[in-house]
Amino acid sequence: MNLRPAEGKPPVTVTQMPRDSDYAPKIAQDDLPDILHSIRKPSVALALWHRPLPPGLEKWLLSLLPDQLPQGRVIAVRGMFERALDQILRVSATPRSREAIHFVSDIVKISTLFADIAETNLVDIGLNVVAHDSCWKFHRDHVRYRALTTYFGPSTEYVSQEDANRAVTEQKSYGGVIHHIPRHSVTIFKGAKDALGKGIVHRSPPINTTGQKRLVLTLNIPGQTSPEYSALGPGPTLCGFK
Repeated sequence: MNLRPAEGKPPVTVTQMPRDSDYAPKIAQDDLPDILHSIRKPSVALALWHRPLPPGLEKWLLSLLPDQLPQGRVIAVRGMFERALDQILRVSATPRSREAIHFVSDIVKISTLFADIAETNLVDIGLNVVAHDSCWKFHRDHVRYRALTTYFGPSTEYVSQEDANRAVTEQKSYGGVIHHIPRHSVTIFKGAKDALGKGIVHRSPPINTTGQKRLVLTLNIPGQTSPEYSALGPGPTLCGFK
C-alpha cells in the first residue's frame, strides 16, 4: 500500500491526541527530511521520509559480489560516523569508489538526523545483508525509537494499529492488510518502550524461498544488545549484526 499523499494534497497532519484506552498513534509522512522530527510527538508512531536514493547507488550495490557487500554493526559517536562506516566498508572488503563515498555520506546524513531526534551522542549503526527469513514474526521492538531504510530488496512490512494485536497473535495465519515501507524511504518508528506500549508492529518480509536479498540500515540508541564501545581504542568496535 502506497502511503504517499495524493497529488496536490498536503502531507498527513500531526495532531495531539488524548492518551486513553483507544489511543492509536498515527503515521506522519512527507517528501522532506524534517518530517522525521514528528516522531517526537505523542500522536505519531511512525514518521516516514519519502526520498529518492542518490543516483547510481542501488545499481552500484547490486553490482558488488556477495562477499563485498557492506555489513557490520558499530556504535559510533556523533562526529565520527564517517570513520565508523569507513571501517565497516574496509572490513567488508567493499571496493572504494565514488559510489562508496556517496553511500557513506548518505548513512552519515541519516545517522546525524537520528542522533538529533533521539537526543543521543552515540548511535548503534547496523548494516545487514539478509537472504533468509530473519525476524519474519510480527513484533514490536523493545526500543524507544528505531530508524531504518532498505537499500535494495523487499522492504520492511508493518500493520496498522487496529490490526497490531491480531497480527502478533496470528502470525503466519494473519490475513489482514500488510503495509510496506517504500524502498529507499527513511522511517523512524516507536517501539514498545514508547507510545504506551503501542509501538509499530512490523516484520522482515519472508524471502527464504525467493532467492532475493536485502540490504537494510538500522539505527538505534545503544542498549544491552549493542556491540561494545571503547573510547580508548583507535576506532569503534565492530561485531556481527544480530
